[in-house]
Amino acid sequence: MSSTTHNNINKDQEQKLLLDSNNALNNNQILNQNNQVSNTTLNSSQTNYLPDLICKSSFEGLATFLFMCAITFSKGKIEIFVFGMWVILSCFGGISGAHVNPAITLGFFTIEGDYSKNLSKMFIYPIFQLCGCLVGAILAFYIVQNDIIYIHPYEGISRGNIFFSEFFFTGTFFFIIAFVCHEKHPPSKITPVNTAIIVAWFYLIVNAGSQLSGAAFNPAVLITLNSLARLSGKTSAFEHVWIMIAAELLGVVVFGFIFKYLFTPFYELTHKTNAKNKNNLIDKNDEYQKVNIVNNNNYVL
Repeated sequence: MSSTTHNNINKDQEQKLLLDSNNALNNNQILNQNNQVSNTTLNSSQTNYLPDLICKSSFEGLATFLFMCAITFSKGKIEIFVFGMWVILSCFGGISGAHVNPAITLGFFTIEGDYSKNLSKMFIYPIFQLCGCLVGAILAFYIVQNDIIYIHPYEGISRGNIFFSEFFFTGTFFFIIAFVCHEKHPPSKITPVNTAIIVAWFYLIVNAGSQLSGAAFNPAVLITLNSLARLSGKTSAFEHVWIMIAAELLGVVVFGFIFKYLFTPFYELTHKTNAKNKNNLIDKNDEYQKVNIVNNNNYVL
């Protein structure tokens, strides 16, 4: 009897060991499969990144082409081409971001933080933006034969004022865009309202900056228009271009860091505090309603 019991125990132990080894084998197979899937997904995302970037860059070039057409066909009248900008932001914002401006691309590169991944975008986007501007300007000036326009400061404006105008207005323009595109707490949950905020600020700074620096705020537009003007014989077209471009790029970097390291932490903290106060108020209202229900029940009794 004891021998039979001993044999049964050994068989049970063998079955348990066999079951444990099978489970371990299955777990290793599942782990290997998960690793293969994750590696495949990673390789797939890395493989698809460049074609996706080229596709978005192409849409960015198209958006910038339309933006340049809006500027040139309206002969630089802000009250006209600002509506073209509104259309472009609405149509291309969800596809390429509708930067239509190398300075804005640099600004987002500054605040997004993943510099190694976004470095290729930082170089490819401006190329397509410049190409879009060039094609739009050639269409307007040489095919349709519109008068060539270019960006220049008012006479008598100092280089310091020119620099400040391009620095401050381009920087604040990017700041407003970054604020509107805030991932967690945009000013409004309605996209057309957010677009209107960007366009309204753009309208304001172009009207203000046009009396100082000429209101370029866009290196691609500035280089394209003033290069074609220089080729057409306007020798002074490039006199202040490099100062203006340096001010624009510096402006978005400075205001980008202000947005990322000063504004955003306090802004998100304010939202957390407001949400906490709102929840506390809701809890107090719930307690007040419960007390009223208890009092009413006691009154009935």
